[in-house]
Amino acid sequence: MQPFIFILFFCFLVFLFCLHLFSKDDFVLLRKNISMERVFNLAFLTALSGLFFARFFYVLFHFHSSFLNPLVFFLFPYFPGLSLPGGVAGGVVFFFFWASYRKLPQARLFDIFSLSFLCALTVGFLINFFLAQKIVLSLRIAVPVIYLLLFIALVRIFLLVKLKDASIGILFLLVFSFLSFAVARIGAGNLLFLNGEDFILIEMFLLSLVFLVKQENLLAKGKKPKIRG
Repeated sequence: MQPFIFILFFCFLVFLFCLHLFSKDDFVLLRKNISMERVFNLAFLTALSGLFFARFFYVLFHFHSSFLNPLVFFLFPYFPGLSLPGGVAGGVVFFFFWASYRKLPQARLFDIFSLSFLCALTVGFLINFFLAQKIVLSLRIAVPVIYLLLFIALVRIFLLVKLKDASIGILFLLVFSFLSFAVARIGAGNLLFLNGEDFILIEMFLLSLVFLVKQENLLAKGKKPKIRG
């Protein structure tokens, strides 16, 4: 069995731990009487949907006739291949669909889920770096360091700065899509030949940017007041 399966499982435990930490005393969830059981039910369903879409988009972008066999498609521990951008995109879509269906506070939970996932993502990249055969100061360590700094910054914003609910989640998607695209293009050595994951990341970045501007009303804040003579 591939080592990344164990990394994936450990990161999921980190995600659940952070989710509990951020959710248990959250005033919005307490005010709306949202139990931890409902939060964790959403977490497990979102994780499963994200895993499915990560596999689905990997198969879509790296199609081979062997994937037509359901066992090959679903047994990714033995036939590895997951698309992180596809998993994030699919997980986010499912999250909002299910949270809306269950009448949960989508915006607040989106912030909490994003922070928890960012922590797990950072841990996963750090483990991957230390398990590498050759440890060099390159993109392999730059990525988790950037994610760690982003996590610290977003936690401070979450706790201290008054932003509208969902803005932290949108900021995460904005940085995640930009950084993932940049790393993929640098690793490929070109900016012209884009693959399917690149288009997912571009769309994610543009949509996140539009939603952030609309969410925080940045255009109106950027306008200078007119001075009457």
